[in-house]
Amino acid sequence: MGTKALNTKTTEVLKEKRKWNLMIAISFFTFALLEGYIGTVLTSASGTVAQISMLGVMGMMLAIGLAFEFRSILIHKVIERRMKVEH
Repeated sequence: MGTKALNTKTTEVLKEKRKWNLMIAISFFTFALLEGYIGTVLTSASGTVAQISMLGVMGMMLAIGLAFEFRSILIHKVIERRMKVEH
């Protein structure tokens, strides 16, 4: 989603998108932490291969959460720029 696509949307739509992106990011961060803790505890007897794979999944969830966080930051910057232009 580029800035050009964001400029065609209304401010209210952008605020709603920002809110949903933040909620999705928080969900991914929470699931990653839970998966990291529970997965590591449950696989402690299974060996290092299982632990490494669980930590890999946790890393992927954190990366996806960061992607949604950066999207919400980009949307916030577009909203700020519009507010400066309007005032």
